[in-house]
Amino acid sequence: MSANDPVAFSCVFGISRAGAVWCPVNPRNEAAENRDLLDFFDCTCLIFQAAFALLVTKIMPELPTLTTLVCLDGELAGAVSFDQWLAGLSPGPWQAEPVDDIGMLVGTGGTTGRPKA
Repeated sequence: MSANDPVAFSCVFGISRAGAVWCPVNPRNEAAENRDLLDFFDCTCLIFQAAFALLVTKIMPELPTLTTLVCLDGELAGAVSFDQWLAGLSPGPWQAEPVDDIGMLVGTGGTTGRPKA
């Protein structure tokens, strides 16, 4: 959950390389729309910018599967900073086994109803 940012965009490649699925959410959506999408996608980790901390705080209580919060450029109670999150990784290259699976789930704009994947 980020504005256009090169660090956030680089996370897209890291997510894919880790064998995970990227689920972009638009921070300009209503909190309920983003909550519904994150719930629908069964997201377990949310990477976000500090500018959207209030939105994250609003939706967190209703997302029990969201167990990891990573703040790209600041600190929020209950979230780990991006630098701290990366510090726990091995410094060497890492590659997940290639998978023939979903790489990205994207929600629709919801102009004709609730957003869908």
